[in-house]
Amino acid sequence: MHNRRDFLALGFSAAALLAPLAPAPRTAAALPAAGPGRRIGSGETMAVRQFTAAFRASDELLGGGHGLSVVGVFLSDVVAPMLHGTYADDRARADAFAADLASLVGFKCHDAGREGAAHHHYRLAIRLAQEADPDDRTSQAAWGMRALVHQALDLGHPTGTVDLAEATLARSRVDKRTEALLLITAARAHGASGNPSAASA
Repeated sequence: MHNRRDFLALGFSAAALLAPLAPAPRTAAALPAAGPGRRIGSGETMAVRQFTAAFRASDELLGGGHGLSVVGVFLSDVVAPMLHGTYADDRARADAFAADLASLVGFKCHDAGREGAAHHHYRLAIRLAQEADPDDRTSQAAWGMRALVHQALDLGHPTGTVDLAEATLARSRVDKRTEALLLITAARAHGASGNPSAASA
């Protein structure tokens, strides 16, 4: 199981995003950084969800790389310390919201051409999602794994993508729509790996 204490030791840093710091939204100001053992309320975890939703919506209007530095700082300076706290409500929900935010940073890094940072955040999102929901009933980890496969294929590195795509299909309890997308991802991985018969199966 992912150790939450490793979160900040993963090398995560807003500086690694190489983007100028923009003013943080009011939501960030409403979430003070939490030290070890600090009690985290449901209002704070819901604010993380609202922050993530707001920046996902901004992608539609302003492009995927918009607000990258703000979201990165919010994840590293506000959300990461919160994961060391204690919770009055569902701890798994806080991990799931953190995973969603990490995946958003990954997508924004990808759109900005920062593939190393994108890869890091996809992996971080998967680990948090797996801790929040080991059975992946929400498909959150599956979406992160799918992003990793497509990123590797886009960059011309198909090695291991078939195994990852197939493992994602095997372990995830997903709806029909998500299953169809994962099958397409697996087919693409097979095709790129020189196995066209499996890709068309």
